[in-house]
Amino acid sequence: MDGTLTVANLDFKQMYERCGVDLSLDLLAEISKMNPADKIRAQGVIEEMEAEGARTLQLAPGALELAGWLKARRVPTALVTRNQLVTAQAAELLWRALLPDMPVLSPLISRDSHPTIAAKPDPAALHHIAGLWGTSADMLLMVGDSPSNDVAFGTRAGAATALIDSGRMYLETSAGKASPLKDDQRPDVIVQSLADLPRMLEESFVLDPIDLSR
Repeated sequence: MDGTLTVANLDFKQMYERCGVDLSLDLLAEISKMNPADKIRAQGVIEEMEAEGARTLQLAPGALELAGWLKARRVPTALVTRNQLVTAQAAELLWRALLPDMPVLSPLISRDSHPTIAAKPDPAALHHIAGLWGTSADMLLMVGDSPSNDVAFGTRAGAATALIDSGRMYLETSAGKASPLKDDQRPDVIVQSLADLPRMLEESFVLDPIDLSR
């Protein structure tokens, strides 16, 4: 979500440092291994920083153009994020406020909204979405800005992947988290902003809308 649908406003380097986790590791996975006191402290850091980020949310450049294209194509859109639910809901409210004619982002899956669905990059959420939409994961496209969380998430589910180059890829490769890119971290397409995505998708894929009215 952050750096994809919305303007990147979380300092992930600072978040990792404050939680005492090396930037090359999976933050949520490492926190899950901590003793209870350290886990509570680290979760508090994340929630504090996400709450501050939620107060300054802005839709990313190109979101309006992409929304118009999605509507014209009748493309259903879901939101999967490692953020907490309240932050994801704030982004969804912003989406609906600025784009009132667009369908809601549904389903909306955060790290704490579905207890039985593991956080990205575990592919469970994409399989869940495919089931709700009456299709298979290989008919879906995952769009995100993180090779390790978003691209790997889509690839492991069998979905096509598009990377928004928000600077997150540089951060992850510099930290050794995605350096070199593993096979499941290599996107099918890379674009600089959401506005570039429709053209790239038109050129790269055969697009068949999913009928959710059945």
